[in-house]
Amino acid sequence: MSYFVEIIRPIRVEELLSIVENDITLSILDQGENWVVFSWAESEEQAEFDYSQGRISITSPNDSAWAKAEELASILNATVIGEEEQLSKYRRTDSAILKGRSTWIGWPMLVVILVVALFWRW
Repeated sequence: MSYFVEIIRPIRVEELLSIVENDITLSILDQGENWVVFSWAESEEQAEFDYSQGRISITSPNDSAWAKAEELASILNATVIGEEEQLSKYRRTDSAILKGRSTWIGWPMLVVILVVALFWRW
């Protein structure tokens, strides 16, 4: 089963081509008007990245490829997100609860508050 990871931010194809050109570990495999397929190879590690619609994606990355995705995201001032919309396992970020993304605690707390407020009035 495949796991999809994306580097998200509106990325222009010119930005990507500039990065690939200046990184000796990256090489273009195929290119169209609004898409690019490029590979990363370092030592025995390798991965294939796809660019289209302003996003870079990779399928089922190993830890080294995920780290390369993190490096690319850092250069592009972007974010790496997996298909479950979890932030990168390498980048430390604020808690999802503090950012209002958590539903596992948000909904139960809301229900408790509403029930207490309902019965408090009676």
